[in-house]
Amino acid sequence: MIHTTPQEIAQAITDLASIPEICSRLLQLLNREDSSLEDIASLIQSDPGLTARVLRLANSPFYGRGRTVANLSQAMMVVGTQSVVTLVLASCSVQSLSRLQQTGFDLHRFWEHSVFVSLIARDLALRHRRCPDDQAFLAGLLHDAGLLGMVSAVPDIARLMEMKRRTWQGPTYQVEETYLGFHHGHVGAELLRRWYFPEPLVIAVAHHHQFDPQAGEVSLQHTLITADALAHRADMGRGRNKEPVGWPEESLQALALEAEVVDEVLSSAQEQLDTMLQFIMQPARAA
Repeated sequence: MIHTTPQEIAQAITDLASIPEICSRLLQLLNREDSSLEDIASLIQSDPGLTARVLRLANSPFYGRGRTVANLSQAMMVVGTQSVVTLVLASCSVQSLSRLQQTGFDLHRFWEHSVFVSLIARDLALRHRRCPDDQAFLAGLLHDAGLLGMVSAVPDIARLMEMKRRTWQGPTYQVEETYLGFHHGHVGAELLRRWYFPEPLVIAVAHHHQFDPQAGEVSLQHTLITADALAHRADMGRGRNKEPVGWPEESLQALALEAEVVDEVLSSAQEQLDTMLQFIMQPARAA
């Protein structure tokens, strides 16, 4: 077994890519009890490019509000303050992670899967209403952050895991657990904790492959597990994913969701994918 820890790898990732200052300041504001909506709006407006991207998405079919959103204050009223905050955190996180150097890694494919999971998770949360849909969206977007980080921060380990995976009959995370003692979800959770993301998000990312009833955030865990499994299975149907993925029966039951909703959720996520992917990838291309 290779002797390293999720904490050591997460530290190596943060040494390579720090989160943008505006995102760090926003997280600090959110953790303060005396912060106001005006404080949040003022901070976001200090970055014109970021504000413009938020407004474009607020006016897109993704939110489908039927009215033009002309400024950030209107966006916070029409789509909700938490939704605006989520979009900012999403944009900043992608910007940071996309700055990591990768060799032979399909970054577009990585974000396509991540965005697909985020859209499925959001739709599932809107249906079962057991966890915030914006929180589910952000968890879906960042659930594989540890995987991308490992490719950049510990490339030798990442290459070894890829080599082992070629002859492994089970999921990738089981290869990592066998040879490392942990998987990329644990690395991603430690990274998000270092970036001061909310603990519910950290817990869900850590357990997006295996439900842990002792960890807490039960509904968010089940939502992310379901979303990731459905996204992988959809990719298998398109011939783009060879990793064996089981049907998330336990999580669907825990969320009281019928199997019949799956086709609806996948169809909705697919319709929204290009719009959200464009929003997500813009800061990455500009970085």
